Amino acid sequence: AEIWLNGKQSWRSRTDLLAEDERYQEFRAFQLGQVYVPNARLNETGGSDYWESGLMNPHLVLSDLIKILHPEVLPEHQLIYYRRLDP
Repeated sequence: AEIWLNGKQSWRSRTDLLAEDERYQEFRAFQLGQVYVPNARLNETGGSDYWESGLMNPHLVLSDLIKILHPEVLPEHQLIYYRRLDP
């Protein structure tokens, strides 16, 4: 797959991902820099707003997913809950 959507909240960088399993670097999405995690909005204790307000705003989560998978559909949308791990 060219895009990897992962729910891993603890991944802050691709280094974190590789620390868990170096084989992840073999994934095409990793090589393309297209790994996304839903931890763009964290509170001071590391809790993710994805599991709080994201559940009440599925239209915003869906907008993030559309932006990731089909960026031409929502060219002005800025990701709210998801973020791309640094390539």
